[in-house]
Amino acid sequence: MILSVSRRTDVPALYSDRFFDKLKKGEVLIPNPFISGGKTARVRLLPFTIETNILGSVEVSGNIEGIVFWTKNPAPMLGRMDELKGIPYYFQFTLNPYGKEYESNLPSLENRVRTFIELTKFCPVMWRYDPIFLSKSITVDWHLEQFEKLAKRLNGSAKICIINTLIGRHGDAYCPSAADTLKIAEGFVRIGKQYGIEIKSCAEIIDLSCVGVKPAKCIDPEVFERLIGYKVKKSKLKGKSRSGCNCMESIDIGAYDTCTNGCIYYYAKKGAKKSLADNPDGEIYDRKTEQIITTPLKCQQEINLLLDKLILGD
Repeated sequence: MILSVSRRTDVPALYSDRFFDKLKKGEVLIPNPFISGGKTARVRLLPFTIETNILGSVEVSGNIEGIVFWTKNPAPMLGRMDELKGIPYYFQFTLNPYGKEYESNLPSLENRVRTFIELTKFCPVMWRYDPIFLSKSITVDWHLEQFEKLAKRLNGSAKICIINTLIGRHGDAYCPSAADTLKIAEGFVRIGKQYGIEIKSCAEIIDLSCVGVKPAKCIDPEVFERLIGYKVKKSKLKGKSRSGCNCMESIDIGAYDTCTNGCIYYYAKKGAKKSLADNPDGEIYDRKTEQIITTPLKCQQEINLLLDKLILGD
């Protein structure tokens, strides 16, 4: 399985200690986000391993084949990255220039830029400029200016930037028109080429291919195939987030209503604020997980051939 940590809340920024504790204990409880007092899933957390015994047979154990972290501030995790040793992972890092008016509880932009650059020393990091919105003070030209400043400050650390426009209206922030979205996307593509950054879109309603923006797979099988070294089952490439989502299937271990970053456009809200540490309600059941890595038969065959050569002295 691939763990999504998390679309529902900012685990790296707010609950990293809890995450590492659950990883150490080998399980986590996940309340059903759509049913109050409903069932709660218990998901086992065991790093996935592929080993070859002395006879050349491939033995598979564990279930965490990879992790995608979603965050606006992974700084609390930086001192503990060694605890992820042996687990393939990468980050979706949302880095916006909006300021305290729209994202009230985040560190300064300069601190987050430094964190982004530091994080790339450990793993692939996808830059998210998300969501894109307009207001009285935030215009198309403002976005182009701010994006170029950020691209320059990231100094080659970002290779991909994933964009998405705001859904609905939140305070004075509103969704750009189709024409403005195309202008922004076209400008980002032009700027991105100067700094070696490819622009992709996440579940965008508007087709941006005409300006050179391809749809993203935020939980991307191709990235995991490079990290893991094995093919991913194509039958598991199912979008599970929302319409237009191209992500591969994953299990999200977060909970709604638990993010305190203070973003006015916070979408993962279903009810009253709570903490991810709150005890879930309802019946607890064991959620089954499925292997998404293709069994490495080719690897086993190559090992068997090598053993034959050693035994036969060829």
